[in-house]
Amino acid sequence: MRWPFKSLDYLYLLIFLWIFYDLFSTWSEYSTCYAPIQIFLLLTYIFCILFRLYLTVIIAPDLPRTAKKLLIILFHWVLYPFSLYLVTQGIIWKIQIDIHSPLCTPPDRAPYVIWVWIGLDAFLSMIMTIMTITKLIFWVKVCLFRRRYQRIFNQGDHNALNQLLLEDETLNSRIALLPSDLERLPTTIYTEGLSDLLKLDHQSSCPICYEEFVTGDQVITLPGCNHIYNGNCIKGWLERSPLCPMCRANVRTNLHHPPQSSNGEDLQQVCVRENYEKGQEDLENQRLV
Repeated sequence: MRWPFKSLDYLYLLIFLWIFYDLFSTWSEYSTCYAPIQIFLLLTYIFCILFRLYLTVIIAPDLPRTAKKLLIILFHWVLYPFSLYLVTQGIIWKIQIDIHSPLCTPPDRAPYVIWVWIGLDAFLSMIMTIMTITKLIFWVKVCLFRRRYQRIFNQGDHNALNQLLLEDETLNSRIALLPSDLERLPTTIYTEGLSDLLKLDHQSSCPICYEEFVTGDQVITLPGCNHIYNGNCIKGWLERSPLCPMCRANVRTNLHHPPQSSNGEDLQQVCVRENYEKGQEDLENQRLV
C-alpha cells in the first residue's frame, strides 16, 4: 500500500516532535505537582498523532478491506474510549493541581495553557463521539434492513420487498448483497456474440481482473445493466458493495425489478437462456468433432 501522507502531515509530525522535546526537557520540573500532569500531556500528544494517522490511512484508496475494518474497530472501541478517559483524567488532575500545588508547572508556562490543551482534547473527543454515534446508528440501520429484507424475501412478498427497496434507497445502495442475492445472479456460458446479444459494447474481458474471456467460460451477467464478469470477481465485489463496478447500477434493485419484454418475460433472462443454449450446442459440436 502506498503511504497516503501529504506535506501537511509531515509538518504536523515535526510540530509534535518539537512538543515532545519540549515536554521531556522540562519533565523534572513537573515533579512537585500534586498529580502527574506531564503524563497526561504525553498521552494526549500520542493520542493526537494516532488520531491524525487514522484519518490519513483510512481514506487510502488501496487500503485492504480487512485492514480498514480493523482500523474502524480500533478507532471506535479503543481510541475513542481512550480519549474520553484522557480528558476526564486530565480535568481531575488539573483541578487537584490548582488546589494543592498551583505553582508546580515550569515558570515559563502560562497557568492557563494546560486548561486550553484540555479544552482542545475535549473538542476532539466530542468530534469522535459524533463519529462513533453516527457509525453506531448506521450499523443498527444496516442490521435492521438486512433482517427485514431477509424476512420479506423468505416470505416471497414481492410488493413489500419493492416497497422496502424504495423506502430505504440510501441503505439499499450501501449495503452489500446477501448470500441469497448472490445465488440468484444469472450465470451463462461466454460466447463471442454474448456482448452483442446483451446490447453491450464489445466486452471481451472481466472489468475487475482484466482476464480475457474464453468461449465456454462460466460468466455472470448483472441484471439490468448486463455487464459481464468472472463469477468470483463480481461476487467478491458485491460482498462489499451492491453497485455495478462499471455503471454503478444497483444490482439488488435490478434483481427485483428486471426490465420486461413485451410478453412479460425478463429480457436479460431471455438473452442469457438463449446464449446458454447456444453455448451448450457449440460445446457439444466441439466434442463431436
